[in-house]
Amino acid sequence: MNLLHSVLWGYSLYFIFFTIYVEVNPGLTNIWYRVASDGMKHINLSSYWNFITSPFTEIQFWYPENWDMNFFVGATVTTGLLYYFW
Repeated sequence: MNLLHSVLWGYSLYFIFFTIYVEVNPGLTNIWYRVASDGMKHINLSSYWNFITSPFTEIQFWYPENWDMNFFVGATVTTGLLYYFW
């Protein structure tokens, strides 16, 4: 598998994993599936997008203890593992 395929597969697989992780992690929850002002649960993709892109504006996401909340660190590691082992 070449590097381009590893990047596409790595980021895609990690996106699915990360989407589930941020919703079921007790410390995070309610990132993309939250109660709206009408009292009903709705999918809120803008909140999810803001969470994914927050490492570009918040330095604490780059500290090792917060790497689990940094999409880009996890996706890069996943890509590297796929490239190395596949």
